[in-house]
Amino acid sequence: MHRDFRPSDTLESRLEWGIEDWDLLLNLEMGEHTRLTTNVSWNAQGEAASKEQFRLTYGFIEHAFADPIKLRLGKFFIPFGAQNMLRRAGLATLGVGIPQSTLHPDLYTNQAFKFFPASGQGALLQGETFFDNNKIFEYSIALTLGFQDSLKEGNNRDGNDAKAITTRLRLDFNQYWRAEKSFYFDWVAGPLYGMLFSDGYGLAYNGNKLNFQAEYVTAQLEKNEEGEKQKLSQQAAYMQSSLTLGGFFTPYLRFEWVDPPNRGYQNSLFVPAFGFQWDIGAWYILKSEVSHFSYLEESTRSASSYTRFRFLFLAGF
Repeated sequence: MHRDFRPSDTLESRLEWGIEDWDLLLNLEMGEHTRLTTNVSWNAQGEAASKEQFRLTYGFIEHAFADPIKLRLGKFFIPFGAQNMLRRAGLATLGVGIPQSTLHPDLYTNQAFKFFPASGQGALLQGETFFDNNKIFEYSIALTLGFQDSLKEGNNRDGNDAKAITTRLRLDFNQYWRAEKSFYFDWVAGPLYGMLFSDGYGLAYNGNKLNFQAEYVTAQLEKNEEGEKQKLSQQAAYMQSSLTLGGFFTPYLRFEWVDPPNRGYQNSLFVPAFGFQWDIGAWYILKSEVSHFSYLEESTRSASSYTRFRFLFLAGF
């Protein structure tokens, strides 16, 4: 359950809370090497929204030929960067929510477009291999349905007109340091857009107490406007560091940055955030976060800058 606080444009303040979504997860072992996994989600859309509130977040069959070769068929999260596949795993993420700047900057500003869809339908080949003691190499290659003409609405709505290829490579140098490289290539269906290419880089340090993680993503999108092709460039990044105190209390500091297309840095967005995670005991976790959205131009979804407070309580059984 989330609770958000955001000052209104007047002197009055508004405090809202409620259940945003409810998930039903099924994980069925169909043999020694095959499993079926589904996640059905109910989402609170509000009175004016569509009544179709149930949806399949992901659902796939996975067969492990060996640790280096696993094949997944169905609907799954796109394997791009270190955060996208963790979006439904609150116990595995440090913040209240995962950084959206390098995933879906369109959630922060309406001038930006998505780097890639959250999920895809198709086939995913992945695996990992060990070499030189603690060094680990991990790969993911996905062939899925791509975007349709609109990069703003929904996922996998192209009616099978286009396909997308995603690749993610990750190398753990030792037990502390890891680096990764991701890219997403999409032949966007429809007359409005052409090809979309998103390129991502990641670096992380995981120590006993100190942790650091950073990602940078850039994208090139072809747009057809009045018979002329236009190339849109976009970039985003985030850095997050944390320190675990006493083995259970972890404050963290994060900086996010989004530079949507056109007019250089004049329409950039800068988001600093400070929060903490408190491991109360067993599977109980309390998280809290304060973030400030600084818009450099008033042509975004917010007419001005604002501060947001969020907290999350997780209980596992």
